[in-house]
Amino acid sequence: MSIFYKAILVAYPDSDRELEAAAKELASALKGAASDVRLLPASKLDAPQLLSAGWAFFGVGDASDPAWTELRRVLEGVNLAGRTVGAFSRDGEAGAFLAFFADSEPRTVARKGLDGLAPWALSLIKS
Repeated sequence: MSIFYKAILVAYPDSDRELEAAAKELASALKGAASDVRLLPASKLDAPQLLSAGWAFFGVGDASDPAWTELRRVLEGVNLAGRTVGAFSRDGEAGAFLAFFADSEPRTVARKGLDGLAPWALSLIKS
């Protein structure tokens, strides 16, 4: 676990209630893993929120969802090297979503399915 970043970010698309519920459950399960766990809809996500997190997890229904427009803009000018970004989805959209992060250089991990998110996320935090 990084000693520099104390926050975990969990974000989800505003209009997807199933992913919102999964994100809320994940954020709740991660409360003991960092001093600050933030749960945000995509519309509230901004550069400072992303940059202060050592680990970020995104629930993704559709990688091209307009809800992620601000995130894609922010990623054009940030370096996330040394951080971990995970994306989870019902289908294979998590991998497509993580392609947005390529130039920012974080470690990225995609997960298909909404079951078992907490053990998956904790394994990424601990590695």
